[in-house]
Amino acid sequence: MRVQELRETKKELRLLKCEKEGLDMALELTIKESAVLLEKLEKSSGEFRKLERAYLGETEKLRRQNEILGDTRRELIETVDENEQLVRRLTKMQSWSDRLNDEQTKQIMRQLYHDLERWAKNHFHRRNFEGLSRSDALSWSSSDDLSTFYAIYSTVSHGIFEVYLSRMMVGVINFELQDIFRQIYGEIRRACPTHVTQNWHSAMSTALSSIGAEEVEADYKAFIDTFETQYGQYSSTDPEKRREQLEVLLRRFVEFKGRLEQQIYLYTFEWISPASQFSEGKMKNFTGLCSSAAVVQRTLCPVLYKVPPEGELILVEKGVVTVTPYIRPLEPEPDATKENIEVAYLELEDGFKMDVTPEPDPMEDSLISLL
Repeated sequence: MRVQELRETKKELRLLKCEKEGLDMALELTIKESAVLLEKLEKSSGEFRKLERAYLGETEKLRRQNEILGDTRRELIETVDENEQLVRRLTKMQSWSDRLNDEQTKQIMRQLYHDLERWAKNHFHRRNFEGLSRSDALSWSSSDDLSTFYAIYSTVSHGIFEVYLSRMMVGVINFELQDIFRQIYGEIRRACPTHVTQNWHSAMSTALSSIGAEEVEADYKAFIDTFETQYGQYSSTDPEKRREQLEVLLRRFVEFKGRLEQQIYLYTFEWISPASQFSEGKMKNFTGLCSSAAVVQRTLCPVLYKVPPEGELILVEKGVVTVTPYIRPLEPEPDATKENIEVAYLELEDGFKMDVTPEPDPMEDSLISLL
């Protein structure tokens, strides 16, 4: 029995020894794996520390960028505010002194008179002779064109010149005040620096346009009423539409005159009187063709000059006229005055030449009665 027990005990010891060896091997393998894992952990810790340092660096960089962005945003807001203030100042300055160059001035003026021409053509393209005597009809047809167009166009253009464009400033209605302001302007121009003269003229124009706004508004109605009373009968178009369109044109002419008064230089218009010798230097025939041996029949558009601080006037835009060939002056009657001496015109009809002194043309009556 004891031998058998000893054998079993020995057998168990061998098994335990094998298990121990197995455990030792497993422990050794575990230690090796642990060493590898520890090495990997140390390596990962180093990488983590690098990543952590990089993260901290990027965080700091982001913080600085946010600070810079905040500063930039504040500077941008301040710049926007400054720009808005500058824009408001520039807008205020532009509304007070709207600068135009010569080319812009010419384009605006040409467009205005082109639209005036279109208005006259739309409403007065054909002549209605009913109700007129033969002498009236003949005097009306004394121009090269048998329609009323050029007469109407010239009449309205002359009225606009007399009532609006010839003023010292559009806001000055009274002629005596205009003379006073001209004298004041002359003295300021003579005694003060150029920039003072320019600023005075612009500022005074702005102030007078505001003060005289009601009178200018009344002028529109008076102008149109006078024109319709004299010439409305020669149009078959709707009177209300005709009046509305003319008022729009008048307002545009006044706006243009007001803008000219805001410029660095003073601008002035010149109306060319009928029977004046044609001058290519400051006039152009509406046909584009003309010789020096001609006289002005009608003026359709006045001459525009720029007045420099010193020196002669500078031509900006030529006047547009219709012309007729010149023959000779008629011998005046002994009691005739210089104002009623007329010029003879040459008319060619069927090859027949004849000296003609035109009868008074009713369309030559201007709108000066408005003043």
